[in-house]
Amino acid sequence: MNYNYNRNDYYFLYEFIIMYVIIFYIFILRVNIKEKNQKTEICNECGRDVSPGTELFVNRIFDLSDDNYRKEMGKPFFKGDFICAECESDIEKEFERFNTLNK
Repeated sequence: MNYNYNRNDYYFLYEFIIMYVIIFYIFILRVNIKEKNQKTEICNECGRDVSPGTELFVNRIFDLSDDNYRKEMGKPFFKGDFICAECESDIEKEFERFNTLNK
């Protein structure tokens, strides 16, 4: 048996190892990105659950402000990333009442 190997014989092995390492790191980075972007699916006004499968999921509104801003604004559940439709209608009514008083 002749066991004389040159560098070209190991090219496939190198390629496989590099591909495996790249896929492994992509998987780890993807998992970390998902964990960082995980949204807290509660209303930041009333604290009720607005996740899929609840009655408040359909008309929920995404709150674009971050946790620190919501905390400064005095939101009782500042970790919540959404506002339910009932709280949104209460906010709109309060805003309209405020505008009519200041005319």
